[in-house]
Amino acid sequence: NKVRLGQFRDYARRREADSLLSLVSSDARFRQSNLATDAYAESWALCYYLIKRHPEEFVDYLKLQQAKSPLGEDSPQQRLDDFRESFGRPPQAFNADLLKLMSRLR
Repeated sequence: NKVRLGQFRDYARRREADSLLSLVSSDARFRQSNLATDAYAESWALCYYLIKRHPEEFVDYLKLQQAKSPLGEDSPQQRLDDFRESFGRPPQAFNADLLKLMSRLR
């Protein structure tokens, strides 16, 4: 998705170090019009990265999410615990590899 990739690259120049942590733990950025485009771009980048580099864990994560009741809301801590359960590390541990992969895409 060249549009999202371009949006992510633009955002990457000004994103904060804990950006993945906030993305996974909360929907707040998606709900603010001035932050939503960056949140969607980063979400796309994270999903692309996880599919390419950690496909089995990503499937496990999706299955974990699918098993939850529809329209339920997890706490920020529960969201982070789910991510760690599936991937073995917190979201921010993937930051450097994510940025490296995104810089290589054309």
